[in-house]
Amino acid sequence: MAEEFFRELRGDYVENQGQVVQPREYLDYLEPLGSALSRRADGVGGPFVTQFRGSGGRVVGAMGWVVSAASKRYGGWKLWGMWTDGPVPPLALPLCWPDLSDPQQLPALLRRANDDADAMLRRDAWPELLDRINAMRLQEDDLRTALKVELSRLYRAPQTGERPLEIDLEPSLLDLIPWIYLLGPVEPGLAQVQPSRFNGAGYQYILTGAAPADGDVLKEIDTMVDTAATDVLQGFRMASALRERRARPRRKTTTAPPPKPRPSESLDMRKPAPSPQQPSSRPKAPPPDAMDLLPTILRGIRDVIIIALLAWIAFEVYQIRKSLTAAAQPQSVATDTQSNDPAPEPEPPPLTREQRLAAALVTRPPQGIRVEAAAADALPYAAVELFLRRNNCFARTEPVDGKFSAAEQRAIRNCRSLTTARLMRSGIDPHPERTLDWLERTLDAR
Repeated sequence: MAEEFFRELRGDYVENQGQVVQPREYLDYLEPLGSALSRRADGVGGPFVTQFRGSGGRVVGAMGWVVSAASKRYGGWKLWGMWTDGPVPPLALPLCWPDLSDPQQLPALLRRANDDADAMLRRDAWPELLDRINAMRLQEDDLRTALKVELSRLYRAPQTGERPLEIDLEPSLLDLIPWIYLLGPVEPGLAQVQPSRFNGAGYQYILTGAAPADGDVLKEIDTMVDTAATDVLQGFRMASALRERRARPRRKTTTAPPPKPRPSESLDMRKPAPSPQQPSSRPKAPPPDAMDLLPTILRGIRDVIIIALLAWIAFEVYQIRKSLTAAAQPQSVATDTQSNDPAPEPEPPPLTREQRLAAALVTRPPQGIRVEAAAADALPYAAVELFLRRNNCFARTEPVDGKFSAAEQRAIRNCRSLTTARLMRSGIDPHPERTLDWLERTLDAR
């Protein structure tokens, strides 16, 4: 026996167990549906069409009815319906609507839904299914008027597909939901319907006690709803066409330049303008919108201001240079009459011994030894480091930086050549004079 397309979904609050849902692994995904009704009276609720990713990343669709179970526990809820692998088919909600709110009818509803599942998935079979949708409730004037107002508001609202469109409803007007789902601005195959906030395209309904607000009705909506009340298939086709027009990007119309006459044509050879009795078949392009020309006008004003500022700056620079040139001429003549000999530049002071040794150590270090710039600030230490490397008491590849590392301190204690040269006063304290003398002899000997 083939596996059924729709399977039973139930949930309720059980004493000493809390909220329970069958299948159990879907509890976390369905919890927001019931939490949205936590402040409602017992039995108050509405429909839902949702989808989520279950285990393994597979998409699971669910449709049913959720109500408050406040009589059992504050915040408790109860739901019943059906679930399937993949999104819920677009026509499932309006087809199942008459019996969806009755939990006793769920077994029979599941049988009918599974019988129609194959047709729901084939778009060529939709006309027959749409003709079977019960539109008796839509023929009531109050409900039809409320649907026109609500659909007009939804079609005017901006739609991004990332957040649901909100609907304020009285519990007595829940019969609007399947028609909003079928005729609304969101494609039924993509729309979700929930009493709680969610991410994605669809409708979030909020149950209120206020009467529905009046509003202007769009002409297309008025015709579409009246048609759907007597012919659901034709109303659905009108809604699909309206959604398609709404999804098209708006084109900006611009006035085309007049065609240039050919060189061989004279003014008398041009075709006369069409007479009022014989209008031209080509419609005239509408004039450009003032808001479309506003950026061009602002850019022109900006360019004029920039050019004026540049001209003013150039004029000011010219005036400053002119005044400086006039002031410098008599001053230079007076200077030439006083003395033609330039003043001798002062000679720089001679370098000290430490400065000369530091410059020579950093710029011309011994071959094969790298000396860092910081070594010039501690010449006695640098001289000892250089001595260790030249006498093979320490690795020549290590740079001379004017500081004793732990390895260099061990090398100082173990180097006999350093002890013989008497460059250390005690321990790791270098002798200031002897180290400089040795460094000077070493650098001068190269």
